[in-house]
Amino acid sequence: MRDVLIVDDDRVWAEQLARSLTRRGFSTRIAHDGAAALAAARAAVPDAALVDLRLAEGSGLPLIGPLRALS
Repeated sequence: MRDVLIVDDDRVWAEQLARSLTRRGFSTRIAHDGAAALAAARAAVPDAALVDLRLAEGSGLPLIGPLRALS
């Protein structure tokens, strides 16, 4: 099973995406900001991360490098 980390500040969208992926056999976790995403990824490195590029705290782009470094 593939583990996917969803990083999105839109809670409704993140939950819908997680449900959709779960129905397709993926294991999902959700984080709503960069700090929570890094903490979740450090606790268990995901196979993939879907990161919103327009988080409320700013761009999600700076999060990509640290997430990649964990794998």
